[in-house]
Formats: sequence, C-alpha cells, structure tokens
Amino acid sequence: MNAEHTHIANLQSGDIQSFEYLYNKWSGKIYNFVMQISNQDMYLAEEIVQTVFIKVWERHKELDPEKSFSSYLFTITKNQISKIYRQRMYELLYQQHIVYDGSNSSENTTENEVEYKLLDEYIDLLIDQLPAARREIFIMSRKNL
Repeated sequence: MNAEHTHIANLQSGDIQSFEYLYNKWSGKIYNFVMQISNQDMYLAEEIVQTVFIKVWERHKELDPEKSFSSYLFTITKNQISKIYRQRMYELLYQQHIVYDGSNSSENTTENEVEYKLLDEYIDLLIDQLPAARREIFIMSRKNL
C-alpha cells in the first residue's frame, strides 16, 4: 500500500494529519485545473478547492483507499464547476428576465415574442463567447437538467 492509500485509509477514521497530507498534495493541482478552465478566475479556483475538500471531509468515512482518489477529487471539482456556472447563468437569465418583464409590460404578444427571440439569441451569443471548456461544461449541464 503506497503513502496515499495509507493516508486515505487513515482519513476514513478521521485522521486530521492524513487530511492535511491529501490537501497539500492535491489542492494545488485542483486549483491549477480550475484556473485553466475558468480563464484564470482565482476567486472561483479558491472557492472550488475549499468546497472540494469540505466534501472530502464530510464524506471521509465513505472513501475507498483502493479506488482512484484523483478521479474522486476531479469528479467533485467538475461537478462544482458545473454547479457554479449553472448558478451564474441562472442569475444572468433572471436579471435579463426582470429587465425584459419590466420594459415590456404593456406591449403586445408579437413584440414580446420578438424580444424573447432576441434575448434567446443574446444568450446563445454569450454561451459562444465562453472559453471552450466553460462552454462545454455549461452545455453539458443544460442537457443534464
């Protein structure tokens, strides 16, 4: 059994030093991964690293030393990135919806449909402007809803 497997096994029983070892070994790799995907968003990278290791600690009793710890970490990371981008897109859509509703309350249905189509095209344009990895994550998250 290598050192990482030993630390994962120790972490299952709540060993803080093993958690620190795994954090020190993997946090930089996760941070760099998120930085690459997020177009150098340091805030996002820090937030996701914290969230990933909070989840590791919350689920430490469920860890399996025989399974790939890196796969486990990066699955959590990808899920967190998707969740945050989904939340950001919902916020953007909500803000645009409020502007849309507030400015069109007295217009007829045809004008509302035109405005909706323009908004939809604008959202597609925003999605196209995302970096490739972000765009892929966002599109995948939309298909999984």
